Amino acid sequence: MFRIRRLFLTLPTLLLLLSLTACQTVLYTELSERDAMEMIAILLQHGISATRLIAKDGSSTVEVPERHVADAVSILRSSHYPRNGYDSMDKIFQQQGMISTPTAERAKLYYGISQELGHTLNDIDGVIDARVHIAPAASDPVTGVDKPATASVVIRYDSGTTVSGLLPKIKLMVANAVQDLAYDRVSVILLPVAVPHLTPVQTEWMSPLGWTGWFFAFAFPAGYGANLLWRRFRRKPIPTTTELAIVPREAA
Repeated sequence: MFRIRRLFLTLPTLLLLLSLTACQTVLYTELSERDAMEMIAILLQHGISATRLIAKDGSSTVEVPERHVADAVSILRSSHYPRNGYDSMDKIFQQQGMISTPTAERAKLYYGISQELGHTLNDIDGVIDARVHIAPAASDPVTGVDKPATASVVIRYDSGTTVSGLLPKIKLMVANAVQDLAYDRVSVILLPVAVPHLTPVQTEWMSPLGWTGWFFAFAFPAGYGANLLWRRFRRKPIPTTTELAIVPREAA
């Protein structure tokens, strides 16, 4: 009897969890908190519900209803999400071997600088993606001629913004971030990208499986509780009234 009672109590919960998890599909994983929240905001603006899950390493996962996966991917791709990731300095300089050569450390330094510059440029309003490529100053081993440092910057930006007006400041920032890099040795390529305005998708409240899970989650406990109350009320003895007869005390 006790096992049957536990089954009736746990079965609705299992059905509810099944209905909620079965209709959700993982869309993207290993996202930053900022990208995940921006992607969820875009999907909500287009009528698609989305949830964010946090992994043990701090990365985020975005889930959407299974019936809206195709629409969600199309919307995020048109909005240029997810964004390209950038490596931080502490990740680049993690010691992976016992001995590190000066050449390898120098290559890591310039790679880290390019990643940090790209990350900074990507935070500018209207910038969709930014890449920085640095060629440090070096001496030609054949001719012995010193080649100056150069840098190339590629920026994809929203055509509705005015990022092109920041061109001199972008070149100045890159030149000041790299040692022995002259201002005129920095080339910047700006690529305007049109961000379309998509038609919102009609939102459905819940799938049939979800409604079934919610129904059984409430119907089973309610019915089981009503049955227990009815049985207890039925077994409880009903008190009956008793008549008390008062007998006069006999006279001594």
